[in-house]
Amino acid sequence: MKKIIGLVLINLSVLSFSQVMVNDNFNSLTLGNLVPNTMGSLGQNSYFANNGLVSDYQVVVIDAAHGNSAQFTNGIGNTDNDDRLAFKAITVVADPGNNIIRGSLEIFTGNNDGNGIIECVLYDSNKVGIIGIGYNYTSKKIVGRGRYAFISAPGNPTSFVTIERVSGPGNTAYPANTWVPVSFTYDKTTGAYEWTNPQGSFNYPDPSVVAVAGLTPTQYSLGSNVLSDNSVTNTAAIDNLVLTYTNTTLGTNEVSSTTNDISIYPNPVADFITVKSKKEIKSIEIYDSSGRKVSGNLNENKINVKSLLQGTYLITIETKNDKISKKFIKK
Repeated sequence: MKKIIGLVLINLSVLSFSQVMVNDNFNSLTLGNLVPNTMGSLGQNSYFANNGLVSDYQVVVIDAAHGNSAQFTNGIGNTDNDDRLAFKAITVVADPGNNIIRGSLEIFTGNNDGNGIIECVLYDSNKVGIIGIGYNYTSKKIVGRGRYAFISAPGNPTSFVTIERVSGPGNTAYPANTWVPVSFTYDKTTGAYEWTNPQGSFNYPDPSVVAVAGLTPTQYSLGSNVLSDNSVTNTAAIDNLVLTYTNTTLGTNEVSSTTNDISIYPNPVADFITVKSKKEIKSIEIYDSSGRKVSGNLNENKINVKSLLQGTYLITIETKNDKISKKFIKK
């Protein structure tokens, strides 16, 4: 069952150190078919599909800045047979303590018509969704995907649902043929989810549901997932996919009331980001979406980020008694 749930905006911060599961920008692949003529067989980079034609799964160049990208064209109907999802196994096993799953990617919205989602989803060994993120062709918004237990229903049934913002500064519709950088996190210990688009981060604060903890991904998919009442084809794409395991080095002792005493702006940022703090700053570090430390030197209260690529970053700010991290978007 495919469900869509509305929500309000929540901001969270997570510090990330990474063990890479997947890092795919598709530039090493050959232009043309991503999957082979025989559905279910392994294609380029071990991707496989179960529905449609090979022409529905293509490695293409949409623009020079992105190089190769993975492009998907869904069927004209609204059944599972009209989904166009390319799957790949996840073989990396998390090191002890790496209990947070992070993902980042760029979504190309394509012709954004009909009813469906261009998405990335992670699955457990039972092929049930754990976490994902996508772009809804109908609402034109970035949506989160997660597994929740409905504690108000008999037996506390679980379902993999779609979360869509209905309010807040991130309630943004993205036009056709637009690249949108997005990311997500899932904490295996607590079950907490977070999804991020260029306008901010959100989760689903509903007391009638509980996120399911302890889930381990063994497979992921990229592609176009149709929803009810769809009657058209959509062609959209995904690029720069990074999936990682991270640890929980940002503990409760490192996050205090001083979180609100430190601010960064503007966000998104193009050239210089300003850091405002009520306490003396001892050090600043910046990490990209894969957990790699990148250059970032504080000069007075500004950091030059001109050289950073577009995407989502974490800035870690250490004062005398505290260490916090905040997300920012380089545009």
